[in-house]
Amino acid sequence: EGGGGLAARTQPCSLGACDAFLSHSWHDPEAPKWAALCSWARRFEAEEGRPPTLWLDRACIDQSRIADSLPCLPVFVAGG
Repeated sequence: EGGGGLAARTQPCSLGACDAFLSHSWHDPEAPKWAALCSWARRFEAEEGRPPTLWLDRACIDQSRIADSLPCLPVFVAGG
């Protein structure tokens, strides 16, 4: 299971039904990344009337089998 339990908190969605694709990086500073994501999510919800649906690679790719999921990444991105 990837993401320290994140995978268990995910929900399936149809291809194209996800509002954004987010790629996690351990090398990016956490605070500004979180602030930017929260700001974007608030704007999205104000405009769309609902919270956004995110495809987060850290949660949606099995972290113990990353190599198996990488060939599917272009499909995930195109559907996001």
